[in-house]
Amino acid sequence: MGSGLASTVVAGVNIAATAYDPAFDFQLPVCSPVYVNGSTGFSWLTALSNTIRPVFVAVAVTNTGGFGTRTGAIALVASNGTVGTYTYLWADAGAPLTAGRTGLAAGTYSCTVTDASGASTVAVAVVASDARLDVLVALTDNNVTLTPSGGVGPYTYLWNDGPTTGTRGALGVGTYTCIVTDSRGTTREVTVTIDPYRFYWSKKPVTLSLDAGPAYRLDPTIKPNLSFVCEVWVEEVYRSGTFVQVGPTQEQPADRSGRTVFDAQELLDAYLTDHLPDLNQAVPSRADCLFRRFYFRYAEKFGTPAVAAPLSNQAQHYVVFGGLDFYEATAGTWFSS
Repeated sequence: MGSGLASTVVAGVNIAATAYDPAFDFQLPVCSPVYVNGSTGFSWLTALSNTIRPVFVAVAVTNTGGFGTRTGAIALVASNGTVGTYTYLWADAGAPLTAGRTGLAAGTYSCTVTDASGASTVAVAVVASDARLDVLVALTDNNVTLTPSGGVGPYTYLWNDGPTTGTRGALGVGTYTCIVTDSRGTTREVTVTIDPYRFYWSKKPVTLSLDAGPAYRLDPTIKPNLSFVCEVWVEEVYRSGTFVQVGPTQEQPADRSGRTVFDAQELLDAYLTDHLPDLNQAVPSRADCLFRRFYFRYAEKFGTPAVAAPLSNQAQHYVVFGGLDFYEATAGTWFSS
């Protein structure tokens, strides 16, 4: 401003607000300048009475670490409010009305922080965790290889019969359990069953039963939204060693006990036909159209949102063209090898 201005006093401006939106933020001086014509400078008069300052919130997060654990924490520090007395309203039901929270699972949390003046802001905190520890089980004949993923490596292995390696061979018939542990102490238990080649009739159910285990029945929240996925793989040419997937990947929800059963009978029966020897055939020949080798690949799918683990596979089995009536099936005398 210059001396040519009229002798006008610019009065202070009073601004009163009831809410603060950063989109309309602007800066005003704490006091408003007043110029009086003929003076040699400015006079400052107190102004902006009854203003409401915006609320600022600093967010500190402690991640939960191991997947599925509840060791996360959030601490909010509010400042700049006109009164300096704050209330906290978290978006998730049942949350405490406090600035700090502990015992949190991984997820996104939001809180509305309000000053006694009425100004408020929403603070958002993201609690992270390690990736879920999963174990791929590759079973071929009586050899097994465990391949962990997720968690934090390196991994250790402890089998119920003593060995501490992820790969084992020449296993005898039976059921084996291994606890896989990552460097944070997160564990995953896997079960491997070795049995002789199993034979299924193509006209009867060809089933795979899956079970999330007793820990799930004690606390289903450890695997929220649990379902199972399954694939069927068949060897189109006997002893070629080349298997192809039959049909799409199937998914079924777990029942209340954490179990489900897949049936591949229709998929496999389509690969088999009856067989007649050639006319006047004098030497034996293998009737390949009467049987196929196959295996299931399967995995649990759970979480929020649900994510499938790597697909594990069963040992190869045989499906044979035909079926049994009730009495034959009950007697169980047809073949065992």
